[in-house]
Amino acid sequence: AAPLSAGEVLAHLISQTTTLQHLDMTNCRIGERVARELANAIRSNGSLKSIRLDGNPLGSGASEVMSALQKRSDEGTIQNFSLANCSVDVARATTVDYDNINPSGSYRLDLAQSRDQEVLKLLMRDARAS
Repeated sequence: AAPLSAGEVLAHLISQTTTLQHLDMTNCRIGERVARELANAIRSNGSLKSIRLDGNPLGSGASEVMSALQKRSDEGTIQNFSLANCSVDVARATTVDYDNINPSGSYRLDLAQSRDQEVLKLLMRDARAS
């Protein structure tokens, strides 16, 4: 087995702590693999109230992070989160325009682009409504 990266070790620690309330991991070069581990940590950490992951290349791991943040937000535990300027590849698929009648599908989002930020907001809104 490959040794754990510093990010994976940190994700494990986040999942185990019961006192951490605010976490800022802005520009920490969190990639796809660590993003997935971080998503698991977010799901299992009940004390975290805010998290900033701005400026990270989350790639396809972003969908898991967003799902975990949405779950915690719906539960009322996470009150504030930010993914500004992250590179996000939700499905490694071709770009699909947002369709409010049928929003399912694959999206390739670059959160540095304002249009893609708006699409993400719409997708998050739809996820909350379902």
